[in-house]
Amino acid sequence: MIRINLLPKNLRKKVEPGWWRLIAVALPAVAVLIIVSIQLSASNEQSRLNNELENTRTELDRLRPALLERNRLNAKQAELQVIVSVDQALRAGNQPWSTDLARFTRRIPQSGSTPVIALNTLSMQAVNPGDTSSTPSVGYDGKTIRRTFTLQGRAASSAALVNFVSTFERSSDFGVQFQNAQREEDTGDYIFSVSIGMADPTAATPATPAAPTGTAPSAPAAPAAPEGGS
Repeated sequence: MIRINLLPKNLRKKVEPGWWRLIAVALPAVAVLIIVSIQLSASNEQSRLNNELENTRTELDRLRPALLERNRLNAKQAELQVIVSVDQALRAGNQPWSTDLARFTRRIPQSGSTPVIALNTLSMQAVNPGDTSSTPSVGYDGKTIRRTFTLQGRAASSAALVNFVSTFERSSDFGVQFQNAQREEDTGDYIFSVSIGMADPTAATPATPAAPTGTAPSAPAAPAAPEGGS
């Protein structure tokens, strides 16, 4: 059967497609789903961060005693370093005068029970290796010294005087700066003056120049004794 709508166009009922209704319902639902998903993701992330923060606080509380102990030990180490530095400085400046004097006197040559060297005056002086304003620290047979012995003495003979000076020249612990000597006519003894330096054991030993090929190095010459010696 065929139906014919004879109504005017303005009175006719319009039949529109229904897909727009589906869109109108679906769009809000999709928006709600997106918002819920974002909220769930943010909530999960916040929960994870909260858990990590709580774990960090727990670990910090667990490690706090160890951190306090480490800080205490670091402070103690700094105090000990200061004490050690002061102790080293004091040890460096504390030179054993009696020990050095004993080392010096043991080097004086003896000839049986009769002394061949007698010391009239003896003075000791500490030398600062970095201070050359008064007594030079280098120059005693090329050795760096830390103490000087300035003495005047009497030798029973020229041989005794030469032996005395040579003994300290040959020693690695001492260096010599011979000053003067004169013979007494009435006794035949030699009155001499000499400065002896005690080498610094911490200083590097100066290198000995190499002798020419085929030539033996010459021994250091002993100070010449005045004429007329016995």
